[in-house]
Amino acid sequence: MAACHFCGASLDPKMRVVRDAECPKCGRDLHACVQCRHYDRHAHNQCREPQAEWVTDRERRNFCDYFTLNPAGGRGAGVPDREKDARSKLDSFFKPGAPKPGPAEARSKLDSLFKPSAPASPAAPKSPESDDPETDGE
Repeated sequence: MAACHFCGASLDPKMRVVRDAECPKCGRDLHACVQCRHYDRHAHNQCREPQAEWVTDRERRNFCDYFTLNPAGGRGAGVPDREKDARSKLDSFFKPGAPKPGPAEARSKLDSLFKPSAPASPAAPKSPESDDPETDGE
């Protein structure tokens, strides 16, 4: 069901939208890019119709010949929100349900990574001659 981009009021998807048509609930322009099925804020020219001319104000009425009311309707219904999609994929990597450590715990874990290791027990120094098997007999 088509809906107004601005207020979400239900619109008949088969209704003929002329240039001066307005939403019956909020009074905003219906023949506007944001109400069109071709509107895509991420596409070149913010329109998926390659022959459409540039429109300066996408929320106000215009003379575009390619306008078709977006049957999905509503704010951003024509294009999936890339930001939300990317955020959900990123959150899935970091297990959002897992408890997050506090700053003190995170700092102690970081410090333990860079803590100098305990010195090894002193071993008897080896003489250079004993390491070389070729010099044993000489």
